[in-house]
Amino acid sequence: MKCTVCGHDLMGTESFCPECGLQLKMSPYGRNGAMAGDGQVLEELGKINRQLEEGNKQRTQLANAIGQLVANGALLNFLK
Repeated sequence: MKCTVCGHDLMGTESFCPECGLQLKMSPYGRNGAMAGDGQVLEELGKINRQLEEGNKQRTQLANAIGQLVANGALLNFLK
């Protein structure tokens, strides 16, 4: 992050630019771009993502089982 007036490199935690003294606006966003309090939202999104992954695993298992049944049935029809 740089000061908009003098271009001095800032850490992002300063209230004033140490070079030119410009008062810096305090952003509601942290250094990683998340707003304070977004931890709970991120945690909920993680839970939803895990549920979706589990659902995808179950759908894959079901598709594989159906595929095996179809293949076995096709093999039985072939042998007749």
